[in-house]
Amino acid sequence: MTPPRFRLWTKGRRPPWRTWRIWPWLLWAVYAPPLALLLLHARATVRHHWEVVTFPYQIDYGEAPELNRALLLARGAPIYVDWSHPPYQMANYTPLYPAAVSLAVRLTGPSFLPGRALSFAATLASAVAVALLVWALGAPGPGVAAGGLLWLASHPVWDWGAFQRVDALATLLELLGLTCVAVAWARRRRVWGVWLSVPLFVAAAYTRQTAVAGAFAAYGYLLFLRPRLALRATALYASLGLGLLALLMLVTSGQFWRHTVDGNLNRWSVDTLLLYVRPFWQLQRWPVVLGVIGLLFALLQRRAQLPALYALGAAATALTAGKIGAYVNYLLPAGAAVALGAGLAVASISRAAARWWPAAALHAAASFALTVGAWQLGAAAGVWPGTSLRAPYLSHVSQAQRRSAGLAHEHVARIPGDVLSEDMSFTVTTGRRLYLQPFEFTQLAEQGDWDQRPLLDDVRSMRFGVVVLRFDLSGDPSWHGERLNRPLLDAIREAYVPAAVYGDYFLYVPRPS
Repeated sequence: MTPPRFRLWTKGRRPPWRTWRIWPWLLWAVYAPPLALLLLHARATVRHHWEVVTFPYQIDYGEAPELNRALLLARGAPIYVDWSHPPYQMANYTPLYPAAVSLAVRLTGPSFLPGRALSFAATLASAVAVALLVWALGAPGPGVAAGGLLWLASHPVWDWGAFQRVDALATLLELLGLTCVAVAWARRRRVWGVWLSVPLFVAAAYTRQTAVAGAFAAYGYLLFLRPRLALRATALYASLGLGLLALLMLVTSGQFWRHTVDGNLNRWSVDTLLLYVRPFWQLQRWPVVLGVIGLLFALLQRRAQLPALYALGAAATALTAGKIGAYVNYLLPAGAAVALGAGLAVASISRAAARWWPAAALHAAASFALTVGAWQLGAAAGVWPGTSLRAPYLSHVSQAQRRSAGLAHEHVARIPGDVLSEDMSFTVTTGRRLYLQPFEFTQLAEQGDWDQRPLLDDVRSMRFGVVVLRFDLSGDPSWHGERLNRPLLDAIREAYVPAAVYGDYFLYVPRPS
């Protein structure tokens, strides 16, 4: 009889009661506590994301521009436009996501529902993709379940997974490409998975231009095994990507590069990077440590080069969170890499347990680490009874926010003319054009790459029917100064007076003559 793949206690003779039928149930029993917590967290994540999807007003700064781009594409209008004159709009991502959302907003009009629903679906599908990856790379059932559930529990996913932003779809396309390579090639040496991954990785890059960690991992992994196949796949990937770049440059008269590259060259600093990396580490340090151990153990097998290279690419992507204006969305690939590594740790322990003693202690330690990690993530997100949101950057949709946003929306809708809004709330949703993306053009002005004087003249001449801010203009703008610099704030103070306050929405109207 063929000996079992996993030995539970020692290298010697196995106990007579340990059979193939008993071992999987024991393994599930060992990992039952963290998996139960992660299932409860997943349920809370789905509920939270659905609240975000159905919230009728803007939550994140970048949602209104994304909706605006989808509406423009639905009307057949360009999104990579010349910003030397109003409206001052920047499409700072590649176009696949707004193109997909534009198919739905033709029917719904200016609503966040289609874009958020797409992101929500992509987040859920990414959990399945992570689980498939862990399975394809040889992990037993508890590792597969832990990988998929850890993705849903990760800090960036809770915060960002349902926003109308490009990141969830880009991450899904990357993970699908990796899954094709892992399932078809790593397990069965089928070439079709490699070729199918190419359009998926290209689509990921044309959803978000920095989504290249998956292609780096897949073709870097193949380079160790089948160099010719790796080079051919890389050549096809590069050819398709560069061909689309040339086409977009031609169609937009060069504006595509200006928007997606030049418009993203903001100031980078270590302090900004640590602002987002520290909470990621504080909330997920146990899964991170377990994932690193799992990847290190798994590197003893050749197929583990795939997740290790993806983790390396995800870490490189996370470094871009150091630029001003970044947020936790830059850590979504890192969250996927942690979930993948932690799921594979179960397989690594099982393989090591065939030689080392004691296997039970190793699995118990891993289960303990996952349990503590799951509890910390759930406590920070307010999932467990008696806990509340206490981690930075965790989004929350409350009834008070819904009421205040609704009242502000109604007030702005009654005022004719263009809207100047600090975070672009109540612009496209009230049927107005998006006149200015304040953060992007404030940064360009501060870097000397855009002339702000025509905008300042518009403000002083009371060109806008209403100005919407998220802070009191008479106080300290603090970090809001990244969106509205001092010359612009001074011009608003000179020409506008308070009209109403709804929650944290401060409305200003032109000063009476």
